[in-house]
Amino acid sequence: MGISVYFMRYAILFFIAVTFLPLQSSGQYATTLGLPKGAKLRIGKGSIRDIAYSPDGTKFAVASSIGIWLYDTKTYQEISLLIGDMSSGNNILFSPDGQALASGWDDATLRIWDTNTGEQRYAIKAYTDDMSFSPDGQILASCGHDRKIHLWQVKTGKHIRTFIGHARSVCSVSFSPDGQTLASGSHDNTIRLWQVKTGEHIRTFTGHEKSVRSILFSADGQTLVSCGEDETVRFWNTKTGQQISNTNVGYTGFFYPLVFSLDGQTLASSDRNTIALWDTNTNERIHNFPVDTDPTFTEYTSNLRSVSFSPDGQTIAGGYAHAIRLWNIKTRRHIRTIRGYTDSVYSVSFSSDGQKLAVGSHGLPIRLWNTKTGEYICTIKGSSRHVSFTPDGQTLAGVIYMHLHLWETTRGELLRSFTGNTAIYSFGCFAFSPNGQTIANGSSETIHLRNATTGEHIRSLTGHTDSVRSIAFSPDGNLLASGGQNTIPRVADDELGETTVHLWDPHTGEHLHLLTAQKSDVIFDLSFSPDGQTLASSDIAVRLWNTKTAELLHTLTGHTGWVKSISFHPTNGQLLASGSGDSTIRLWHVNTGTHLKTLTGHTRGIESISFSPDGQVLATASLDGTVLLWDIASLDKP
Repeated sequence: MGISVYFMRYAILFFIAVTFLPLQSSGQYATTLGLPKGAKLRIGKGSIRDIAYSPDGTKFAVASSIGIWLYDTKTYQEISLLIGDMSSGNNILFSPDGQALASGWDDATLRIWDTNTGEQRYAIKAYTDDMSFSPDGQILASCGHDRKIHLWQVKTGKHIRTFIGHARSVCSVSFSPDGQTLASGSHDNTIRLWQVKTGEHIRTFTGHEKSVRSILFSADGQTLVSCGEDETVRFWNTKTGQQISNTNVGYTGFFYPLVFSLDGQTLASSDRNTIALWDTNTNERIHNFPVDTDPTFTEYTSNLRSVSFSPDGQTIAGGYAHAIRLWNIKTRRHIRTIRGYTDSVYSVSFSSDGQKLAVGSHGLPIRLWNTKTGEYICTIKGSSRHVSFTPDGQTLAGVIYMHLHLWETTRGELLRSFTGNTAIYSFGCFAFSPNGQTIANGSSETIHLRNATTGEHIRSLTGHTDSVRSIAFSPDGNLLASGGQNTIPRVADDELGETTVHLWDPHTGEHLHLLTAQKSDVIFDLSFSPDGQTLASSDIAVRLWNTKTAELLHTLTGHTGWVKSISFHPTNGQLLASGSGDSTIRLWHVNTGTHLKTLTGHTRGIESISFSPDGQVLATASLDGTVLLWDIASLDKP
């Protein structure tokens, strides 16, 4: 995130939010903005990467794992979602006149957007670990892993020149207030000053013992401030290159960009856990804002990613992975938390009536949603990567700290926990029988069957020679399928072994069939067809098996990543959906094995998919932190 005091980028952040937002926590989770074709609702906005206000304060931008959200600050409602070729927006920067927004993306692309229309002006292949506009807004500097600093003409995207000299990746760039000098900080532990017009190297500042993560000019251009991984904040004389002061801040984590207040009297530095304020007259630290000052802030607290001052210097804002928090600088008190952002989502499950959707994600409590309105119903304490409704839809199950827990679904109250020898591995391998009376769970090489009401152990199924990764009951409850994970080391990275799928009679414990999947390391998911005659398993491909003969019917290929989740349509047994680490969902015709359609819209891998009980909606959960609900009927339209 390139920072320059001259054009007030960091000084304006969150002023309008403080003025117009109510004092209580806020944040909308469900939205219809920026939906891909065929989707009707998005739950979650991804995880926060960066935040920025336009210079006139009318727009607020949030870079997230799915794109860039633009808000109208009068109403604090989303205006649009800017998406760049299915990749994540990492950092953002408004031009001094506010007419353009520069963004850096995971796919090593620099994009320039028109902030009035939301249209992308152009895209450039470039590393964007940091960016900085010149004070007149005519030039944009970018830097990154190629050890170079590039200057671009903002209007046309034309490359102007390249600065070469750093021995390792360049972490930060900043224009001086007069626009004549550019500073760069690098993983080679040095800071360099460059003449913008000629590209001439002026001088090198040495002193940091580790990477220089962030640099920033003071308002008068006489001082340069740097923050490094050696846990120090240093102040330098820009004319002589001499170090003015050096303070050990005690940070032991990742450092984020430095920010000056509008009057230049206060400096903020930050790592993952703390925001520190500095008096620029004395170069002394005057206060710390730790992340745990608000007991109601239950989100993944140790993940601070961006910091900014309001223009009056009264408020400081911190952007976390899942929320934005504001503090009053004078009183040191927390003002509000803006919610609505989510990290990786690992599982989704519909209730039996299709009215509720449970979402299990990383670092956040389990949440229940109304599938018709997108409204939030309740939160369940505890973070579980795997969640599932009981067949009657009245209870939700999830795995927390390797043990199965059951909650009622109106208020999220805990009903019971299965402890003792019922440990479940972190991938949350469990399933309910169709009548809801039995729970099957995988633990190491064994499957345990238990009474779902009392927790009483019924029987154990042994036969796997490796970890049990996936479990599924047939619709009539007369078959249980279990998939393994190959724990034998590969000979080479490109050589896959084989894993097995076992079919059991859950009533007697009899082992019925052994299905062997070649060139596979793990069976991620299992799904029975509505009539129970076909079993689908997923690894690097999707395999369809005859459950009576154990014959392999089809191998469905096309995904370029591991197939993490599969689901048969509940009423049309000829339709199968698969979700992959390649960020796509594929629809298949079961009898022929034909690929019907590919759904795109997520920016990271798919972890879980599920059809609603009536088959009208497909829910897909992704590592991009969102759930998309797809209208199945509309997918058949051209």
